[in-house]
Amino acid sequence: MSEQRENDQPNKYAKLPPRIRPEDLRAVQDVRPQPTEKSEHDRETEWMLRTTGLFI
Repeated sequence: MSEQRENDQPNKYAKLPPRIRPEDLRAVQDVRPQPTEKSEHDRETEWMLRTTGLFI
């Protein structure tokens, strides 16, 4: 079941585009450091305050 193409133009998706060098890549978004990790005590305290309705 080979299908004949309607026109004999080469398929533009048959080959991959040229490779991009890693030196040519750049970040699209601003890069900023991750926020500091909260300790287990801080997470539990915030959870307690949120669930008891005392967190303002």
